[in-house]
Amino acid sequence: MRRIFTHMGEDVTLVHGTGTPSAVTGLFMSPSQLANFGLGGVQGSNPHFAFMTADFSVSIDDVLTRGGVQYKVKVKQVDDPSGITVCELRKAA
Repeated sequence: MRRIFTHMGEDVTLVHGTGTPSAVTGLFMSPSQLANFGLGGVQGSNPHFAFMTADFSVSIDDVLTRGGVQYKVKVKQVDDPSGITVCELRKAA
């Protein structure tokens, strides 16, 4: 998996708590999502970032910066067998 992240991933900046910014390589995904409320759909994106768990420790509300845009970690999912962490993000206000 590390090779995939190295070849296909990108560097972002992650800040854990109030700590020092760290460069982390991973895959940024922003799949389109359609929410249907019965009166029609609302389309938006649901950004995620996946990286090797050993590279960085992340918590809810940590800040990820990609291309000048800041996101906060909304949900963290760790897959121990693969060694990958996937974070669901939301744009920081």
